[in-house]
Amino acid sequence: LTALPNELAEIYIKCKDAAGNANTADYLVKFNAKSGPDLTPPIILSSNLDHSSQMPRGKVLIELQISEPSTCRYSTKDVSYGSMENNLICSSTASSNPSAKYECQGSLNINEGQNEYYFRCKDLNGNTNQESYALTLNGSPDLNITSTSPSGELDKNNITIEAATEAGSNNGMAACFYTLNNNKQKFQNTDASVHSSDLPQLSIGSYNIPISCSDNAGN
Repeated sequence: LTALPNELAEIYIKCKDAAGNANTADYLVKFNAKSGPDLTPPIILSSNLDHSSQMPRGKVLIELQISEPSTCRYSTKDVSYGSMENNLICSSTASSNPSAKYECQGSLNINEGQNEYYFRCKDLNGNTNQESYALTLNGSPDLNITSTSPSGELDKNNITIEAATEAGSNNGMAACFYTLNNNKQKFQNTDASVHSSDLPQLSIGSYNIPISCSDNAGN
């Protein structure tokens, strides 16, 4: 339970036995919490990145939600707060709301394969986490477009464009798009490793049709 010091707190309790019989009325508990020294370290509540997520290689934003105003650090090794070499930028706005969340941000460098990060925080009273908040992120290889067609001079205006992809976060599975006359369109047949789409009828002329693809990790 979290209670503000020197203020009346009210807790309502209901119980139910194994047969399913429950109290019809709440049991009310009232108490006052005395102020005293803060000996509790901050709690890292959550992250914007899910554990074991697939990520593109390179820089990625990390955001942590903290239970109280703090300074936070991280490392690729599970070491003490004082030994962690990377600092996060944390909000310092204090609040009397016991359910308030405070945010810390930073940038992680994701390499291909498994990337392990450990986070610890210290509150304004000097209480530090004795255990790390661990986060594993999996860096995926680059997504590659291995082929596109057609190309060259064509003697018809009913044209199907095709593309093939490989690697990335899921063995080439991706969504592909093409741009025609400054209008970006998703392939009609995509979300796979082979992609195709029929183009609208084209007038005689020269066309450059860029193709781009992305997978579920953002490659």
